[in-house]
Parts: sequence; C-alpha cells; structure tokens
Amino acid sequence: MSHFVAERNQSASVGDEGFKPHVEAKRIKRYSCYIEHAGVELRSYAVPGQEWRAKLMNWVCSMPSKDADQVSLSTVDRVRLSGFLLGYSNSDVEEFVKYLQSQDRI
Repeated sequence: MSHFVAERNQSASVGDEGFKPHVEAKRIKRYSCYIEHAGVELRSYAVPGQEWRAKLMNWVCSMPSKDADQVSLSTVDRVRLSGFLLGYSNSDVEEFVKYLQSQDRI
C-alpha cells in the first residue's frame, strides 16, 4: 500500500502519474477521499486483495480528531495505525513515534 496527501486541485501528475498505468491495467487500485477538516485529499493505492488497507487508511485519516460522537484517535494512535497499514514492523513504528515525539511533532 502507498498513500500521500495532495492539496485541493493539485495536479494528478504530482504523485499519481507513476501509478496511472498500473491502475489502468488493474494491478493497483486507487482510492481517494477529501479530508474536510484538513483541507487536503488523501490518495491511497493498494494491490488487489489489500484494498481494505487503503479504505481503512482513508477512513481513519478523514475522522475528525477527538469528536465526541466518534471513536477518538490521538495523533500517536493515527501514526501507529498508519504504520501498521503501510506494513511497517511494530518496532519500526515505535521508533518513528519516539522520533516524532523527540521533535515535538506529536
């Protein structure tokens, strides 16, 4: 799975172009969603059979933070879940969390 964030109306040639022939050949599936609270579009790609990863990534990222009516995920929760969905090991994800915390980014 792969994913990236694009600004509203950002050209598809930025990021998407390399995936286009694979999407057209149905070797990779593309999913996107506009994340209203962040003002960006999340574009996710997954191989057939792993679509759930892209769908779940888009759903998690589109959830407002700490909405009382929804499951509340902290920034650390989102980083961990994103790492899992992207296929990183638990130790790599935890190392990345520690790095982000040391940089006061989460």
